[in-house]
Amino acid sequence: MKVYLVDDEPSIRLGVGDALIQEGFDVSLASDGEEAWQCLEQESFDVVVSDIRMPGMNGYDLMGRWLKRWPDTAFILMTGYGSVSLAANVAQNTLC
Repeated sequence: MKVYLVDDEPSIRLGVGDALIQEGFDVSLASDGEEAWQCLEQESFDVVVSDIRMPGMNGYDLMGRWLKRWPDTAFILMTGYGSVSLAANVAQNTLC
């Protein structure tokens, strides 16, 4: 399974990426939304895992653009700033 991991924090990107590789996933990495979008337009992935808060194109924007073009891709948003209101906002924006 091909996973694309997008996070602006190198330690998180590399740590999570290494954990996924150890579990047998084929992992590609990007440091921000713009870099990810450029690669995503050229290569397909089964799952995209993206940080929400990144400079430039954030995870919400990346997810919106990606799912409009490839709606069958699993897209997971993650953040170090979790809250109930943030989860509700994600659910509302993706289910409506």
